[in-house]
Parts: sequence; structure tokens; C-alpha cells
Amino acid sequence: MLAGAVDRRSPLTWAIALLGAGAFGMLLTAMSNAARSICLSLASHLIFVALLLGSVLPWLEPTDQAFDPLAIADSRLPR
Repeated sequence: MLAGAVDRRSPLTWAIALLGAGAFGMLLTAMSNAARSICLSLASHLIFVALLLGSVLPWLEPTDQAFDPLAIADSRLPR
């Protein structure tokens, strides 16, 4: 990475890890009968948000190439 460049992936990775830890904690808490439904609901919401955040990671990959539409192969273009 270039000197002085901001790493945009680390905070997102930390957020995903913390959401995963929270979901795991909720699943452990769901083993008690008193809080089963609310804990399963919260855990599923946390996992869903973590998946949404994870889907952004490929777009944060630093690349040194600009998009060139002329570099697309003719076989990939619609006819």
C-alpha cells in the first residue's frame, strides 16, 4: 500500500468480526428457554448485516488500473 494511503478494509473487517462475535454470543444466550426467540432474531439480524458488509469488500480492493471499456472482449459484449 502506498505511504499515507488510507486502509478502508480494516475498519470494515473489524465491524464484520464484531458483528460475528455478537451473533455468536446471542446464539449462546439462545440456549436458555427464557430468551430463545429474541436471541435467535437478533443473531439472524447481526449475521445478515455482517453478510451485507462483507459483500462490499471486493469493491474496496485497491487497484491501479482504471476501467477501460475498450478492453472488454467482443465475445462478452451483447449482440
